[in-house]
This record gives sequence, C-alpha cells and structure tokens, in this order.
Amino acid sequence: MPRWLPILLVAVLLLAPVITQALASQDLRRFEITPDNGVVMSRDAAASVAATCSRPFPSGLTGYWVPLPSDLARLETTLAGYLDERIPFEQRPRTPTVPILRQYVGMYRSGRKVIYVNGFNGDPVPQLPWRTELLRVCDGGPTNFGLVFDTATGAFTDFLGNPWF
Repeated sequence: MPRWLPILLVAVLLLAPVITQALASQDLRRFEITPDNGVVMSRDAAASVAATCSRPFPSGLTGYWVPLPSDLARLETTLAGYLDERIPFEQRPRTPTVPILRQYVGMYRSGRKVIYVNGFNGDPVPQLPWRTELLRVCDGGPTNFGLVFDTATGAFTDFLGNPWF
C-alpha cells in the first residue's frame, strides 16, 4: 500500500462535508415559481407594458386578452427550468430560493395568443402595489426580466434580463 493512500483517505473524509454542503447550497438556489406570486394585469395596467426601463420590449406584440388559469399553470410548470437555463448561477441572489414575482399580460403576435411575462426578483418581496400596477425595474440584473410564452406551443422566447448598472 502506498504511503500517501492513508493521507488521501483522511483528506477525503475531512473534506466530504464541506464539498457536500457546497453542492447542496448550489442545488438550493433555485427559482421559486408559485401561483400566488403571479398576477394577470388588467387591460388598463397592461396598456403601458411596452414602456420598459432598461431593457427592450419584444417586437410584434399587440392587443390584449385575459389568460386562462390553464394557460398560467402550463407556463408556471416550465418557467423555473427555463430560467435555470438562462440565468447563470453566479448572477442569482445568494438566497436558498429565488422568488420570482410575475405580471402576466395576454397579447397577440402574428394572430397567435402569447403571454408577456414581466418578472422580477421578489427577494425581499417589494412593498409596492405590483399586483395592480405594472412594475418597471431599472437594472438589477437578469432576475428582473421580460419574456414571451406562446400558449399554442408552450415555448418561451424573447428572454431579456435587465443589465447590471
């Protein structure tokens, strides 16, 4: 038996809890998408949705319709995974979960029903009237974003995270 093998085994045993904790903390920094953190905006509130602050608004979106609960459930089922693919781990808040508040606006693109999502980091949950008034977050990084969900295909497009300033 080589002399270095017992030293290696002791080092692995000593470092295992540290490595396990580091990996677990990364797994815990996931996006939290719950139905109570999303709201469909009224026609009046949605009228100014295209006037964003520090990111462009997707082209070709017009009109207004009210998304059905089934549309929102489908969107919310896949949103966390989509955000995991788009937002680098190191650009997420350092909390175990990242609550994402969402404002939904039903719109049309080339005659198809889509849902524009105005999403923002809810950690801590802002004391703003975000459930009734369109919220514009200037800068703040990619956990403040806009994107489009196609209700027919279930696909997300046009993800635009805010820049850091």
